[in-house]
Amino acid sequence: MIKRIAVLMFIGTFVLLQGCYDDYKEDFEYTTTYFPRQFPLRTLVDADGEDLKFEVGVVLGGKYSNDTNEEVGFIVEDTLLDAYPELTKLPDNYYSMNASSFTIPSGKFKGSVPVTLDKDLFMNDALAVGNNYALPLQLVTTTTDSILQDRHYTILVLKYFNKYHGWYYVKGTDTNTQDNSVETYSETDLVENEDMLLQTIAKDSLAVPYAGNPDVSGRGMKMQISENGNVVLSDGSGNISSLSGTGTYDSSTRNFVLQYNYTDENGAVHAVEEELIYRNTELNLEEWQ
Repeated sequence: MIKRIAVLMFIGTFVLLQGCYDDYKEDFEYTTTYFPRQFPLRTLVDADGEDLKFEVGVVLGGKYSNDTNEEVGFIVEDTLLDAYPELTKLPDNYYSMNASSFTIPSGKFKGSVPVTLDKDLFMNDALAVGNNYALPLQLVTTTTDSILQDRHYTILVLKYFNKYHGWYYVKGTDTNTQDNSVETYSETDLVENEDMLLQTIAKDSLAVPYAGNPDVSGRGMKMQISENGNVVLSDGSGNISSLSGTGTYDSSTRNFVLQYNYTDENGAVHAVEEELIYRNTELNLEEWQ
């Protein structure tokens, strides 16, 4: 008797789950399309010989399977930025987007179009380093039943990292020329060394968060790199002054070798020799608000 009850319970559960699965397989009452992200922050990384480009797209909802091409028309809608005075519309001559609609192909659930930036114009504009330029897009037509309310637009904020931007391990010596004391920061195991993020401030310049011994915080410098790999160091910040120096950049290893001097808060001049060893450049899925 107990065995029969168990069998009946199993059959009942199977029928219930099968019914749920069958419901899941059925299309929704209507189809829709929309932007999956409304406030994306797109960071483009410069690379020699490559365009600055990205994809923007829409997704399809309401279908278990897609057996037809869907077309979704869009426009660049400047008024979307009215509520965000901190943003500036990306100038028309800064980009090309040779389409006015997205195609969601049969068998797929998303469609996209490429956007290519004018690298020279964009990377020579100081506003392109921060969260300033925006591309506002709005969906206006569709072959699906509807455009999803409140997901009918996206405001993409665009910025760039130059090709030197990234995390680096730092190894070196900091010599106090007044008392000849030497601080050495160099571990055999690379990952045991201090690391630091060199951040883009222009297409050929980086903000360096340390100057000298990285165990001492609150001081930094600016690094400018020429096309042939020569480096100029300047603009010591924090409790140091009179920072100047030079270095080289090896594009094959993405490492820097630096030599520079600075004056500390006690008036002592320091001579520094360093190697910055490239680790990685981090890119994350980000929203600008």
